[in-house]
Amino acid sequence: MFWRIYPLAIILGLAAGSGLAILVSLLGLLVFSAGDADAYYAEHTGYQIIILASSTFSSFAAGWVTARFALGEELLNACATGILLLAFGFAGYLKPPVEPVPGWLNVLSFSLVLPLSVIGSLLYRGRSSAA
Repeated sequence: MFWRIYPLAIILGLAAGSGLAILVSLLGLLVFSAGDADAYYAEHTGYQIIILASSTFSSFAAGWVTARFALGEELLNACATGILLLAFGFAGYLKPPVEPVPGWLNVLSFSLVLPLSVIGSLLYRGRSSAA
C-alpha cells in the first residue's frame, strides 16, 4: 500500500494553523494585556484560556485546510500536520519561558493538537462527501 503525502497540503495546513494561532494570541494580548506579555501570560487565567483557544482553533483549522488540499489520504496528511504542529510546539519550549507556565495549560494544549487536526480532517471529509 502506497501512502500519498502531499507536502503542499501540509505546508498550507501549517500556515493556516500557525497564522490563526498568531492572530488569536495577538487579539488576546490586545484584550488582556496592558504591559509585559510574559508576566501577564503566567498570571492571568483569562489570557491562558485565550492561548488554549488559539491552540484548539489552530489545530482544527490546520487539519481542515490540509484535508482540503490533499488529493486523497486526507486523514494521513492531517495526522502529519498535527505531528509537525506538536514538533513545533515542543521546539518552542526548548527556550525556558520568562515566567513559569501552568502545567494544566501545557497538558491541554499539547494533548489536543493531534486529535483536533484529525477532527478537522474528518469534518472536511464529511462535508465533501455529503456535497
